[in-house]
Amino acid sequence: MAEPANMSSKGSASRILIVDDEESLIYVWQRFFGKEGMLVDFAGDGKQALDLIKRGDYAVIFSDLNLPSLRGEELARLARERDPLVCVNVITGAPSIEGAVACMKMGACDYMGKPFDPLNLVVKARRCLQHYAQKKEMAAMKEELARYEEINRLKSEFVSNVSHELRTPLFSTRGAFDLLRVDLASGLDQTRRKLLGVIENNLDRLGQVIGNVLDFAKLERGTLKPEFKSVSLHDLAQEVMESLSPLFTQRGVVAAPLKREASGRRIEADSGQIRQVLTNLVGNAVKFTPSGGRVGIEIRDHEAMLEMIIWDTGIGVAPQEHSKIFDRFYQVDGSLAREAGGSGIGLAIVKGIVDLHGGAVWIESKLGEGSRFHVSLPKVQTKEQGNA
Repeated sequence: MAEPANMSSKGSASRILIVDDEESLIYVWQRFFGKEGMLVDFAGDGKQALDLIKRGDYAVIFSDLNLPSLRGEELARLARERDPLVCVNVITGAPSIEGAVACMKMGACDYMGKPFDPLNLVVKARRCLQHYAQKKEMAAMKEELARYEEINRLKSEFVSNVSHELRTPLFSTRGAFDLLRVDLASGLDQTRRKLLGVIENNLDRLGQVIGNVLDFAKLERGTLKPEFKSVSLHDLAQEVMESLSPLFTQRGVVAAPLKREASGRRIEADSGQIRQVLTNLVGNAVKFTPSGGRVGIEIRDHEAMLEMIIWDTGIGVAPQEHSKIFDRFYQVDGSLAREAGGSGIGLAIVKGIVDLHGGAVWIESKLGEGSRFHVSLPKVQTKEQGNA
């Protein structure tokens, strides 16, 4: 019976196990594989082979079919149970279709007949080692991806839970503030009224941040679903411009009036989500436009699509940044950008919502020449898009 080779290479992902009860063949294996510098262990029967498999990791196994104490196909099954990626090749002196089928069912990768050319087996061993390494790498990547997806799921769940917890006291604070402002409205001097305005603006800003975080978490989980109804883009744009008037005033930016000819244009959309798209884009435009600049919205008709253009005369965005600004957590560098702050998810939400509506969003901008954000939306939603 052949003695097992030195086990000093235990744990290597490039080891080969050869199982055969013919001493002359073992000698041939040792000669040819030794010349190639491969890490090889030998076993003379199935039980000895199984002991080696339990003690070490093998990438490739060559096993005779008719072994003392354990047949080759059973050894293949047990080896694949321990490591599903291992490549087991069964060799027999009496090959048959039935034997090949039985071995393949047990998990063998190949079924070969004797006699064989040792050089061909060396080539096959190298190929099996390469396949094993590739499968190991792929399995590790899948495991890492699964771990990342689980971390991402837990992160989204945590963010969502925290945001919900923040929203409840925020609503209570806003309600108490509104009551207090009504009671004190007539008895406050200009300084105190200004302080109330600061509180109100920051409450609104905090509410918008929390809303963005909640919607971002829903987009990440795929649970943000649009409810399509007939919507006037002109009315939505007007509402958003009016709701952001305190921000325009605070930043010293002029709000350009909407053109009347856009008032009759309607699309099938989720009004709340499109309002958020406009709020994020107009809010960004105001934040990145110096005092004295202008921000506005244009609405254009393109047969099956309606296009909104949110434009500004602000600092602009360098062309190399255009492909990145819709990525989550990405923020453009610059002093005004740092001053404006933000979470880096506003434009990611814009793109996510526009995608849910079957539309497209892109930017035209140069540094120092302002920006034009284009949002193109279908007038009528397809059945597939409505069920997305």
